[in-house]
Amino acid sequence: MQLPALHRPQHHLCFFRLDSQFCLTPLTAQPADDMRLPDASLSLLCQLSEDDRRKLEQLCSTGLPDSITLTIHERRWQCHLAPVENNHWLLSADLSQHHQQDALGINEWQLQHTWLNQSTGKATLSAQMPILVDLLMSRQGADRVILWRHYATEEVLRPLYSQGLPFALQPVKAERRYLRTLLQRGGLSYGHCAEQPLLSAFSYLAGDDIVHRLDVPLVMEQKIVGVISLEYAQSRSPVTPSDMQFVAAIAAQLAELITQPPQDNPVANGDIDIDQLTPLLLHHTGQDFFNQLMVQLASLFKADIALVGLLAPLQEKVRLVSCAIGGELQPPFSFSLADTPCQVSINQAQNIIVYHQDAAALFPESELLQKHKIQAYVGLSIKDSGHNTVGNLALLFKRPLPASSQLQSLLEQLEHRVSAELLRRRDQEALIVSAAAFDTREGLFITDGHMHIQRANQAFIDMSGYHSNELIGRSMLSLRAEDTSQPSIEAITEIMEQEKRWQGEQKLLRADGKTLPVHLRISQVKDKLGILHQVCCVEDLSQQQETKQRIERMAYFDELTGLHNRRFM
Repeated sequence: MQLPALHRPQHHLCFFRLDSQFCLTPLTAQPADDMRLPDASLSLLCQLSEDDRRKLEQLCSTGLPDSITLTIHERRWQCHLAPVENNHWLLSADLSQHHQQDALGINEWQLQHTWLNQSTGKATLSAQMPILVDLLMSRQGADRVILWRHYATEEVLRPLYSQGLPFALQPVKAERRYLRTLLQRGGLSYGHCAEQPLLSAFSYLAGDDIVHRLDVPLVMEQKIVGVISLEYAQSRSPVTPSDMQFVAAIAAQLAELITQPPQDNPVANGDIDIDQLTPLLLHHTGQDFFNQLMVQLASLFKADIALVGLLAPLQEKVRLVSCAIGGELQPPFSFSLADTPCQVSINQAQNIIVYHQDAAALFPESELLQKHKIQAYVGLSIKDSGHNTVGNLALLFKRPLPASSQLQSLLEQLEHRVSAELLRRRDQEALIVSAAAFDTREGLFITDGHMHIQRANQAFIDMSGYHSNELIGRSMLSLRAEDTSQPSIEAITEIMEQEKRWQGEQKLLRADGKTLPVHLRISQVKDKLGILHQVCCVEDLSQQQETKQRIERMAYFDELTGLHNRRFM
Protein backbone atom coordinates (compact mmCIF):
# COMPACT_ATOMS: atom_id res chain seq x y z
CA MET A 1 0.00 0.00 0.00
CA GLN A 2 1.42 3.38 -1.01
CA LEU A 3 0.77 6.36 1.19
CA PRO A 4 -0.28 9.58 -0.56
CA ALA A 5 2.34 12.28 -0.82
CA LEU A 6 2.10 14.92 1.87
CA HIS A 7 0.85 18.22 0.58
CA ARG A 8 3.43 20.97 1.03
CA PRO A 9 1.73 24.22 1.92
CA GLN A 10 2.07 26.90 -0.72
CA HIS A 11 2.75 29.78 1.64
CA HIS A 12 5.61 32.02 2.63
CA LEU A 13 4.81 32.60 6.31
CA CYS A 14 6.73 30.42 8.76
CA PHE A 15 6.94 30.32 12.56
CA PHE A 16 10.08 29.77 14.63
CA ARG A 17 11.12 29.69 18.27
CA LEU A 18 14.08 31.91 19.16
CA ASP A 19 15.62 30.83 22.47
CA SER A 20 17.74 32.83 24.91
CA GLN A 21 20.92 31.75 23.07
CA PHE A 22 19.42 33.07 19.80
CA CYS A 23 19.13 29.58 18.29
CA LEU A 24 16.27 29.38 15.79
CA THR A 25 14.02 26.30 15.73
CA PRO A 26 11.30 25.93 13.04
CA LEU A 27 7.76 25.30 14.30
CA THR A 28 6.09 24.96 10.87
CA ALA A 29 7.07 23.40 7.55
CA GLN A 30 9.26 25.51 5.28
CA PRO A 31 7.50 26.75 2.13
CA ALA A 32 9.94 25.34 -0.44
CA ASP A 33 12.48 22.50 -0.61
CA ASP A 34 15.20 24.76 -2.00
CA MET A 35 14.89 27.38 0.74
CA ARG A 36 17.83 27.45 3.14
CA LEU A 37 17.15 27.98 6.82
CA PRO A 38 19.66 29.07 9.45
CA ASP A 39 21.62 26.33 11.20
CA ALA A 40 19.55 25.48 14.30
CA SER A 41 22.66 24.33 16.20
CA LEU A 42 24.32 27.74 15.89
CA SER A 43 23.33 31.11 17.26
CA LEU A 44 21.43 33.16 14.70
CA LEU A 45 23.61 36.14 15.62
CA CYS A 46 26.72 34.57 14.11
CA GLN A 47 24.81 33.97 10.84
CA LEU A 48 23.77 37.60 10.38
CA SER A 49 25.54 40.70 9.18
CA GLU A 50 26.83 43.15 11.76
CA ASP A 51 23.97 45.61 11.17
CA ASP A 52 21.28 42.90 11.39
CA ARG A 53 22.94 41.40 14.48
CA ARG A 54 22.91 44.75 16.24
CA LYS A 55 19.26 45.40 15.32
CA LEU A 56 18.15 41.97 16.60
CA GLU A 57 20.04 42.36 19.89
CA GLN A 58 18.54 45.81 20.45
CA LEU A 59 15.02 44.56 19.75
CA CYS A 60 15.34 41.59 22.13
CA SER A 61 16.84 43.78 24.87
CA THR A 62 13.61 45.81 25.01
CA GLY A 63 11.46 42.75 25.76
CA LEU A 64 8.68 44.24 23.61
CA PRO A 65 7.09 42.85 20.44
CA ASP A 66 8.32 44.51 17.26
CA SER A 67 9.08 43.96 13.55
CA ILE A 68 12.46 43.63 11.93
CA THR A 69 13.90 42.84 8.50
CA LEU A 70 16.86 40.42 8.31
CA THR A 71 19.05 39.15 5.50
CA ILE A 72 19.49 35.37 5.77
CA HIS A 73 21.14 33.35 2.99
CA GLU A 74 20.64 36.18 0.47
CA ARG A 75 16.90 36.38 1.18
CA ARG A 76 15.10 39.19 2.99
CA TRP A 77 12.99 38.00 5.94
CA GLN A 78 10.17 40.27 7.09
CA CYS A 79 9.97 39.19 10.75
CA HIS A 80 7.72 39.90 13.73
CA LEU A 81 8.94 38.90 17.21
CA ALA A 82 6.79 38.49 20.31
CA PRO A 83 8.18 37.50 23.76
CA VAL A 84 6.99 34.22 25.32
CA GLU A 85 7.93 32.30 28.46
CA ASN A 86 11.50 31.39 29.55
CA ASN A 87 13.08 34.37 27.74
CA HIS A 88 12.10 32.83 24.43
CA TRP A 89 10.58 34.60 21.43
CA LEU A 90 7.98 33.58 18.89
CA LEU A 91 9.24 34.68 15.47
CA SER A 92 6.96 34.80 12.44
CA ALA A 93 8.71 35.43 9.12
CA ASP A 94 7.43 36.20 5.64
CA LEU A 95 10.07 34.62 3.39
CA SER A 96 8.70 35.92 0.09
CA GLN A 97 10.64 38.47 -1.92
CA HIS A 98 7.69 40.88 -2.02
CA HIS A 99 5.94 41.82 1.19
CA GLN A 100 2.65 43.69 0.91
CA GLN A 101 1.12 43.28 4.37
CA ASP A 102 1.24 46.92 5.53
CA ALA A 103 -0.41 49.84 3.79
CA LEU A 104 1.95 52.22 2.03
CA GLY A 105 0.61 55.15 4.02
CA ILE A 106 1.53 53.49 7.33
CA ASN A 107 4.98 52.57 5.98
CA GLU A 108 5.58 56.12 4.83
CA TRP A 109 4.56 57.51 8.22
CA GLN A 110 6.90 55.03 9.95
CA LEU A 111 9.76 56.01 7.67
CA GLN A 112 9.23 59.72 8.23
CA HIS A 113 9.07 59.14 11.98
CA THR A 114 12.29 57.11 11.92
CA TRP A 115 14.12 59.72 9.82
CA LEU A 116 12.95 62.48 12.15
CA ASN A 117 14.39 60.63 15.15
CA GLN A 118 17.66 60.03 13.30
CA SER A 119 18.03 63.63 12.09
CA THR A 120 20.60 64.43 14.75
CA GLY A 121 23.05 61.89 13.30
CA LYS A 122 24.43 61.76 9.78
CA ALA A 123 23.58 58.44 8.14
CA THR A 124 25.91 57.37 5.35
CA LEU A 125 24.62 56.59 1.89
CA SER A 126 26.36 53.21 1.75
CA ALA A 127 24.61 52.13 4.98
CA GLN A 128 21.13 53.48 4.18
CA MET A 129 20.94 52.77 0.45
CA PRO A 130 20.41 48.96 0.65
CA ILE A 131 17.75 49.42 3.33
CA LEU A 132 15.80 51.99 1.31
CA VAL A 133 16.07 49.94 -1.88
CA ASP A 134 14.86 46.87 0.06
CA LEU A 135 11.74 48.84 0.95
CA LEU A 136 11.13 49.79 -2.66
CA MET A 137 11.57 46.24 -3.95
CA SER A 138 9.41 44.69 -1.26
CA ARG A 139 6.61 47.27 -1.28
CA GLN A 140 6.53 47.94 -5.01
CA GLY A 141 7.44 44.45 -6.29
CA ALA A 142 10.15 45.75 -8.64
CA ASP A 143 12.46 43.34 -10.43
CA ARG A 144 15.28 45.88 -10.33
CA VAL A 145 15.89 49.22 -8.65
CA ILE A 146 18.60 51.61 -9.90
CA LEU A 147 19.82 54.78 -8.18
CA TRP A 148 21.20 57.33 -10.66
CA ARG A 149 23.31 60.40 -9.80
CA HIS A 150 22.83 63.39 -12.12
CA TYR A 151 25.93 65.35 -13.16
CA ALA A 152 24.55 68.54 -14.69
CA THR A 153 27.78 69.92 -16.19
CA GLU A 154 28.56 66.66 -18.02
CA GLU A 155 24.85 65.98 -18.75
CA VAL A 156 25.08 62.33 -17.69
CA LEU A 157 23.20 60.02 -15.33
CA ARG A 158 25.62 57.70 -13.55
CA PRO A 159 24.24 54.59 -11.81
CA LEU A 160 25.50 54.46 -8.22
CA TYR A 161 23.67 51.34 -7.05
CA SER A 162 21.41 48.63 -8.44
CA GLN A 163 19.60 45.72 -6.83
CA GLY A 164 17.64 42.90 -8.42
CA LEU A 165 18.24 41.80 -12.00
CA PRO A 166 21.89 41.97 -13.15
CA PHE A 167 22.87 45.40 -14.47
CA ALA A 168 26.09 46.85 -15.90
CA LEU A 169 26.81 50.13 -14.11
CA GLN A 170 27.27 52.26 -17.21
CA PRO A 171 26.33 55.97 -17.41
CA VAL A 172 23.77 57.26 -19.90
CA LYS A 173 23.20 60.67 -21.45
CA ALA A 174 20.87 62.88 -19.42
CA GLU A 175 18.41 64.06 -22.05
CA ARG A 176 17.11 67.54 -21.18
CA ARG A 177 13.57 66.81 -22.29
CA TYR A 178 13.45 63.70 -20.10
CA LEU A 179 14.73 65.58 -17.02
CA ARG A 180 12.45 68.56 -17.63
CA THR A 181 9.36 66.35 -17.91
CA LEU A 182 10.41 64.33 -14.86
CA LEU A 183 10.85 67.47 -12.76
CA GLN A 184 7.53 68.98 -13.88
CA ARG A 185 5.46 65.85 -13.19
CA GLY A 186 7.33 64.60 -10.12
CA GLY A 187 7.52 61.08 -11.56
CA LEU A 188 6.92 59.12 -14.77
CA SER A 189 5.42 55.68 -15.27
CA TYR A 190 6.07 53.90 -18.59
CA GLY A 191 4.70 50.81 -20.29
CA HIS A 192 6.43 49.28 -23.34
CA CYS A 193 9.68 50.96 -22.29
CA ALA A 194 11.67 50.14 -25.43
CA GLU A 195 9.20 52.15 -27.53
CA GLN A 196 9.17 55.29 -25.35
CA PRO A 197 10.97 58.30 -26.94
CA LEU A 198 11.76 59.79 -23.52
CA LEU A 199 13.71 56.62 -22.63
CA SER A 200 15.76 56.48 -25.83
CA ALA A 201 19.01 57.10 -23.89
CA PHE A 202 18.41 53.97 -21.79
CA SER A 203 19.30 51.57 -24.60
CA TYR A 204 19.70 48.58 -22.24
CA LEU A 205 15.93 48.34 -21.59
CA ALA A 206 15.14 46.33 -24.73
CA GLY A 207 18.02 43.91 -24.19
CA ASP A 208 16.99 43.32 -20.56
CA ASP A 209 13.32 42.79 -21.55
CA ILE A 210 12.12 45.57 -19.24
CA VAL A 211 8.40 46.10 -19.85
CA HIS A 212 7.41 48.66 -17.23
CA ARG A 213 9.38 51.37 -15.46
CA LEU A 214 8.69 53.99 -12.78
CA ASP A 215 11.08 56.95 -12.50
CA VAL A 216 11.01 59.45 -9.62
CA PRO A 217 13.43 62.40 -9.42
CA LEU A 218 15.71 63.16 -6.48
CA VAL A 219 15.28 66.91 -6.10
CA MET A 220 17.24 69.42 -4.04
CA GLU A 221 16.66 73.19 -4.35
CA GLN A 222 14.44 72.70 -7.43
CA LYS A 223 17.21 70.81 -9.26
CA ILE A 224 17.42 67.13 -10.11
CA VAL A 225 20.39 65.58 -8.34
CA GLY A 226 19.45 62.00 -9.18
CA VAL A 227 16.75 59.56 -10.28
CA ILE A 228 15.39 56.38 -8.70
CA SER A 229 14.17 53.85 -11.29
CA LEU A 230 11.93 50.86 -10.54
CA GLU A 231 12.00 48.38 -13.42
CA TYR A 232 9.71 45.43 -14.12
CA ALA A 233 10.18 42.49 -16.46
CA GLN A 234 6.39 42.09 -16.60
CA SER A 235 3.49 44.52 -16.70
CA ARG A 236 2.54 45.81 -13.27
CA SER A 237 -0.71 47.20 -11.98
CA PRO A 238 -1.32 50.92 -12.59
CA VAL A 239 0.75 53.21 -10.40
CA THR A 240 -1.52 54.81 -7.80
CA PRO A 241 -1.00 58.17 -6.09
CA SER A 242 -0.09 56.22 -2.92
CA ASP A 243 2.61 54.36 -4.83
CA MET A 244 4.04 57.59 -6.22
CA GLN A 245 3.96 59.32 -2.82
CA PHE A 246 5.71 56.38 -1.13
CA VAL A 247 8.50 56.26 -3.71
CA ALA A 248 8.82 60.06 -3.59
CA ALA A 249 9.31 59.92 0.20
CA ILE A 250 12.22 57.49 -0.20
CA ALA A 251 13.56 59.56 -3.10
CA ALA A 252 13.62 62.64 -0.86
CA GLN A 253 15.69 60.77 1.74
CA LEU A 254 18.10 59.51 -0.94
CA ALA A 255 18.45 63.06 -2.29
CA GLU A 256 19.59 64.27 1.13
CA LEU A 257 22.06 61.39 1.44
CA ILE A 258 23.74 61.83 -1.95
CA THR A 259 24.07 65.59 -1.51
CA GLN A 260 25.80 65.38 1.86
CA PRO A 261 29.03 67.40 1.69
CA PRO A 262 32.27 65.39 1.64
CA GLN A 263 33.90 64.96 5.04
CA ASP A 264 37.66 65.08 5.41
CA ASN A 265 38.20 62.69 8.30
CA PRO A 266 41.56 60.94 7.96
CA VAL A 267 41.47 57.61 9.78
CA ALA A 268 43.94 54.97 10.75
CA ASN A 269 44.71 52.22 8.26
CA GLY A 270 42.80 49.70 10.33
CA ASP A 271 39.53 51.63 9.85
CA ILE A 272 39.78 52.39 6.12
CA ASP A 273 37.00 51.15 3.85
CA ILE A 274 35.06 52.33 0.80
CA ASP A 275 32.74 54.43 3.01
CA GLN A 276 35.56 56.94 3.46
CA LEU A 277 35.45 57.68 -0.29
CA THR A 278 31.67 57.54 -0.79
CA PRO A 279 31.17 61.35 -0.77
CA LEU A 280 33.96 61.70 -3.33
CA LEU A 281 32.46 59.04 -5.59
CA LEU A 282 29.08 60.77 -5.44
CA HIS A 283 30.06 64.42 -5.82
CA HIS A 284 32.87 64.37 -8.38
CA THR A 285 33.42 63.26 -11.95
CA GLY A 286 35.89 63.95 -14.75
CA GLN A 287 39.21 65.64 -13.91
CA ASP A 288 37.90 66.73 -10.52
CA PHE A 289 37.22 63.08 -9.64
CA PHE A 290 40.79 62.03 -10.47
CA ASN A 291 42.33 64.96 -8.58
CA GLN A 292 40.25 64.40 -5.44
CA LEU A 293 40.80 60.64 -5.55
CA MET A 294 44.59 60.97 -5.74
CA VAL A 295 44.73 63.47 -2.87
CA GLN A 296 42.44 61.40 -0.63
CA LEU A 297 44.14 58.05 -1.37
CA ALA A 298 47.53 59.60 -0.60
CA SER A 299 46.15 61.02 2.65
CA LEU A 300 44.32 57.87 3.78
CA PHE A 301 47.24 55.52 3.19
CA LYS A 302 50.09 57.98 3.84
CA ALA A 303 51.39 57.37 0.32
CA ASP A 304 54.19 59.59 -0.98
CA ILE A 305 52.89 59.44 -4.56
CA ALA A 306 49.42 58.64 -5.91
CA LEU A 307 48.92 58.60 -9.66
CA VAL A 308 46.46 57.52 -12.34
CA GLY A 309 47.11 57.54 -16.06
CA LEU A 310 46.09 56.34 -19.50
CA LEU A 311 48.12 53.85 -21.47
CA ALA A 312 49.43 55.21 -24.78
CA PRO A 313 48.09 53.42 -27.91
CA LEU A 314 51.42 51.68 -28.59
CA GLN A 315 51.80 50.74 -24.89
CA GLU A 316 55.12 52.54 -24.67
CA LYS A 317 54.16 55.22 -22.15
CA VAL A 318 51.69 56.00 -19.40
CA ARG A 319 50.27 59.51 -19.72
CA LEU A 320 49.21 60.70 -16.28
CA VAL A 321 45.76 62.17 -15.86
CA SER A 322 46.38 63.16 -12.24
CA CYS A 323 49.29 62.82 -9.82
CA ALA A 324 49.73 63.85 -6.18
CA ILE A 325 53.26 63.97 -4.73
CA GLY A 326 53.59 64.79 -1.07
CA GLY A 327 49.87 65.52 -0.98
CA GLU A 328 50.15 68.21 -3.70
CA LEU A 329 48.75 67.89 -7.20
CA GLN A 330 51.38 67.99 -9.95
CA PRO A 331 51.23 69.11 -13.59
CA PRO A 332 50.51 66.11 -15.86
CA PHE A 333 53.49 64.24 -17.29
CA SER A 334 54.32 60.90 -18.93
CA PHE A 335 56.71 58.11 -18.02
CA SER A 336 58.09 55.21 -20.01
CA LEU A 337 56.37 51.89 -19.42
CA ALA A 338 59.56 49.85 -19.89
CA ASP A 339 61.10 48.35 -16.73
CA THR A 340 58.23 49.42 -14.43
CA PRO A 341 55.86 47.50 -12.14
CA CYS A 342 53.04 48.62 -14.42
CA GLN A 343 54.59 46.74 -17.35
CA VAL A 344 54.88 43.62 -15.19
CA SER A 345 51.20 43.88 -14.33
CA ILE A 346 50.23 44.07 -18.03
CA ASN A 347 52.50 41.21 -19.09
CA GLN A 348 51.32 38.93 -16.29
CA ALA A 349 47.65 39.84 -16.79
CA GLN A 350 47.30 40.72 -13.10
CA ASN A 351 44.87 43.38 -11.93
CA ILE A 352 46.86 44.28 -8.81
CA ILE A 353 50.59 43.98 -8.30
CA VAL A 354 52.38 44.67 -5.00
CA TYR A 355 56.02 45.20 -4.08
CA HIS A 356 56.33 45.53 -0.31
CA GLN A 357 59.95 46.75 -0.36
CA ASP A 358 63.02 47.41 -2.56
CA ALA A 359 60.89 48.50 -5.54
CA ALA A 360 63.55 50.92 -6.82
CA ALA A 361 66.20 48.22 -6.60
CA LEU A 362 64.04 45.77 -8.56
CA PHE A 363 63.47 48.31 -11.36
CA PRO A 364 66.76 50.22 -11.75
CA GLU A 365 65.75 51.71 -15.13
CA SER A 366 62.53 53.29 -13.82
CA GLU A 367 63.22 57.01 -13.60
CA LEU A 368 60.19 57.66 -11.40
CA LEU A 369 61.10 55.02 -8.81
CA GLN A 370 64.77 56.04 -8.75
CA LYS A 371 64.10 59.77 -8.52
CA HIS A 372 61.85 59.42 -5.47
CA LYS A 373 63.66 56.41 -3.92
CA ILE A 374 60.50 54.33 -3.82
CA GLN A 375 60.47 51.30 -1.52
CA ALA A 376 56.92 49.97 -1.85
CA TYR A 377 54.49 49.95 -4.79
CA VAL A 378 50.79 48.98 -5.04
CA GLY A 379 49.30 49.29 -8.52
CA LEU A 380 45.93 48.54 -10.12
CA SER A 381 45.80 47.76 -13.84
CA ILE A 382 42.59 49.26 -15.27
CA LYS A 383 40.92 47.23 -18.01
CA ASP A 384 37.94 47.74 -20.31
CA SER A 385 35.09 45.30 -20.96
CA GLY A 386 37.31 43.40 -23.42
CA HIS A 387 39.97 42.91 -20.70
CA ASN A 388 42.37 45.23 -22.51
CA THR A 389 44.51 47.44 -20.28
CA VAL A 390 43.60 51.11 -20.65
CA GLY A 391 45.41 52.64 -17.71
CA ASN A 392 47.01 52.32 -14.31
CA LEU A 393 46.37 53.55 -10.76
CA ALA A 394 49.26 53.28 -8.30
CA LEU A 395 50.33 54.31 -4.80
CA LEU A 396 54.07 54.60 -4.15
CA PHE A 397 55.79 54.68 -0.75
CA LYS A 398 59.28 55.73 0.32
CA ARG A 399 59.04 53.25 3.20
CA PRO A 400 58.47 49.47 3.21
CA LEU A 401 54.83 48.43 3.34
CA PRO A 402 54.38 45.42 5.67
CA ALA A 403 50.67 44.87 4.94
CA SER A 404 48.57 45.90 1.96
CA SER A 405 45.44 43.76 2.11
CA GLN A 406 43.12 46.68 2.94
CA LEU A 407 44.63 48.83 0.24
CA GLN A 408 44.24 46.04 -2.32
CA SER A 409 40.63 45.49 -1.27
CA LEU A 410 39.83 49.18 -1.64
CA LEU A 411 41.46 49.37 -5.08
CA GLU A 412 39.42 46.37 -6.23
CA GLN A 413 36.23 48.16 -5.16
CA LEU A 414 37.29 51.31 -7.00
CA GLU A 415 38.24 49.47 -10.21
CA HIS A 416 34.90 49.72 -12.04
CA ARG A 417 34.40 53.42 -11.27
CA VAL A 418 37.98 54.36 -12.20
CA SER A 419 37.71 52.28 -15.38
CA ALA A 420 34.49 54.08 -16.38
CA GLU A 421 36.07 57.49 -15.73
CA LEU A 422 39.26 56.63 -17.66
CA LEU A 423 37.31 55.28 -20.64
CA ARG A 424 35.15 58.40 -20.61
CA ARG A 425 38.30 60.57 -20.49
CA ARG A 426 39.78 58.64 -23.42
CA ASP A 427 36.59 59.03 -25.43
CA GLN A 428 36.47 62.76 -24.67
CA GLU A 429 40.02 63.20 -25.91
CA ALA A 430 39.17 61.22 -29.05
CA LEU A 431 36.18 63.52 -29.60
CA ILE A 432 38.41 66.58 -29.28
CA VAL A 433 40.74 65.17 -31.92
CA SER A 434 37.77 64.30 -34.12
CA ALA A 435 36.36 67.80 -33.69
CA ALA A 436 39.68 69.30 -34.76
CA ALA A 437 39.71 67.05 -37.83
CA PHE A 438 36.06 67.90 -38.51
CA ASP A 439 36.75 71.63 -38.73
CA THR A 440 38.68 71.58 -42.01
CA ARG A 441 38.43 73.84 -45.04
CA GLU A 442 36.38 71.19 -46.80
CA GLY A 443 32.66 71.22 -46.08
CA LEU A 444 31.54 68.31 -43.91
CA PHE A 445 28.21 67.29 -42.48
CA ILE A 446 26.75 64.13 -40.92
CA THR A 447 23.19 62.87 -41.32
CA ASP A 448 21.13 60.14 -39.72
CA GLY A 449 19.69 57.20 -41.60
CA HIS A 450 16.84 59.39 -42.88
CA MET A 451 19.27 61.97 -44.33
CA HIS A 452 18.53 64.63 -41.71
CA ILE A 453 21.59 66.70 -40.83
CA GLN A 454 22.90 66.08 -37.32
CA ARG A 455 26.09 68.12 -37.44
CA ALA A 456 27.91 70.40 -39.90
CA ASN A 457 31.29 72.10 -39.77
CA GLN A 458 31.86 75.81 -40.24
CA ALA A 459 33.07 75.40 -43.84
CA PHE A 460 29.75 73.85 -44.92
CA ILE A 461 27.76 76.40 -42.89
CA ASP A 462 29.50 79.21 -44.79
CA MET A 463 29.02 77.36 -48.08
CA SER A 464 25.27 76.87 -47.57
CA GLY A 465 24.51 80.34 -46.21
CA TYR A 466 22.39 78.90 -43.38
CA HIS A 467 22.95 79.37 -39.65
CA SER A 468 24.05 76.22 -37.79
CA ASN A 469 20.73 75.89 -35.93
CA GLU A 470 18.87 76.12 -39.26
CA LEU A 471 20.87 73.24 -40.71
CA ILE A 472 20.43 70.81 -37.80
CA GLY A 473 17.44 68.58 -38.50
CA ARG A 474 17.06 69.77 -42.10
CA SER A 475 16.91 67.12 -44.82
CA MET A 476 19.99 67.15 -47.03
CA LEU A 477 17.66 66.67 -50.01
CA SER A 478 16.24 70.15 -49.38
CA LEU A 479 19.71 71.56 -50.13
CA ARG A 480 19.83 69.98 -53.58
CA ALA A 481 18.92 72.15 -56.57
CA GLU A 482 17.07 70.31 -59.33
CA ASP A 483 19.19 69.96 -62.47
CA THR A 484 18.55 67.47 -65.26
CA SER A 485 22.27 67.32 -66.03
CA GLN A 486 23.15 65.81 -62.61
CA PRO A 487 22.36 62.27 -61.32
CA SER A 488 18.89 61.76 -59.86
CA ILE A 489 18.13 60.87 -56.25
CA GLU A 490 17.00 57.40 -57.32
CA ALA A 491 20.28 56.72 -59.10
CA ILE A 492 22.33 57.89 -56.12
CA THR A 493 20.25 55.80 -53.69
CA GLU A 494 20.65 52.67 -55.82
CA ILE A 495 24.44 53.02 -55.88
CA MET A 496 24.52 53.72 -52.13
CA GLU A 497 22.61 50.52 -51.39
CA GLN A 498 25.11 48.50 -53.40
CA GLU A 499 28.44 50.17 -52.65
CA LYS A 500 27.71 52.12 -49.42
CA ARG A 501 29.33 55.23 -51.00
CA TRP A 502 28.79 57.68 -53.85
CA GLN A 503 30.55 60.69 -55.32
CA GLY A 504 29.77 63.11 -58.10
CA GLU A 505 28.82 66.68 -58.96
CA GLN A 506 25.68 68.30 -57.63
CA LYS A 507 24.16 71.78 -57.32
CA LEU A 508 23.88 73.12 -53.76
CA LEU A 509 20.84 75.31 -53.14
CA ARG A 510 21.98 78.12 -50.85
CA ALA A 511 19.84 79.96 -48.29
CA ASP A 512 19.69 83.01 -50.58
CA GLY A 513 18.25 80.90 -53.42
CA LYS A 514 21.45 80.86 -55.49
CA THR A 515 23.03 77.60 -56.62
CA LEU A 516 26.60 76.52 -56.05
CA PRO A 517 28.36 73.75 -58.02
CA VAL A 518 29.90 71.24 -55.62
CA HIS A 519 31.60 67.86 -55.66
CA LEU A 520 29.81 65.60 -53.15
CA ARG A 521 31.20 62.43 -51.52
CA ILE A 522 28.83 60.33 -49.36
CA SER A 523 29.90 57.37 -47.18
CA GLN A 524 27.69 55.19 -45.01
CA VAL A 525 28.97 54.34 -41.51
CA LYS A 526 27.51 52.59 -38.48
CA ASP A 527 28.26 53.55 -34.89
CA LYS A 528 28.78 51.10 -32.00
CA LEU A 529 25.03 50.83 -31.51
CA GLY A 530 24.51 49.83 -35.14
CA ILE A 531 22.83 53.12 -36.04
CA LEU A 532 23.35 54.20 -39.66
CA HIS A 533 24.84 57.60 -40.49
CA GLN A 534 25.90 59.36 -43.70
CA VAL A 535 29.20 61.27 -43.73
CA CYS A 536 29.17 63.84 -46.54
CA CYS A 537 32.17 65.80 -47.86
CA VAL A 538 31.40 68.85 -50.01
CA GLU A 539 33.94 70.64 -52.20
CA ASP A 540 33.12 74.02 -53.74
CA LEU A 541 33.67 73.85 -57.53
CA SER A 542 32.69 77.44 -58.34
CA GLN A 543 36.28 78.72 -58.55
CA GLN A 544 37.36 75.71 -60.60
CA GLN A 545 34.50 76.24 -63.06
CA GLU A 546 35.24 79.97 -63.28
CA THR A 547 38.92 79.23 -64.00
CA LYS A 548 37.95 76.66 -66.62
CA GLN A 549 35.58 79.11 -68.31
CA ARG A 550 38.23 81.86 -68.26
CA ILE A 551 40.79 79.54 -69.88
CA GLU A 552 38.26 78.56 -72.56
CA ARG A 553 37.46 82.22 -73.16
CA MET A 554 41.14 83.09 -73.53
CA ALA A 555 41.61 80.20 -75.93
CA TYR A 556 38.81 81.19 -78.35
CA PHE A 557 38.27 84.92 -77.83
CA ASP A 558 40.50 87.97 -78.11
CA GLU A 559 40.93 89.60 -74.69
CA LEU A 560 41.04 93.14 -76.08
CA THR A 561 38.14 93.09 -78.54
CA GLY A 562 36.15 90.11 -77.27
CA LEU A 563 35.86 88.81 -80.84
CA HIS A 564 36.44 85.19 -81.94
CA ASN A 565 40.06 84.43 -82.73
CA ARG A 566 41.49 82.05 -85.30
CA ARG A 567 41.25 79.02 -82.94
CA PHE A 568 37.46 79.45 -82.88
CA MET A 569 37.41 79.22 -86.69
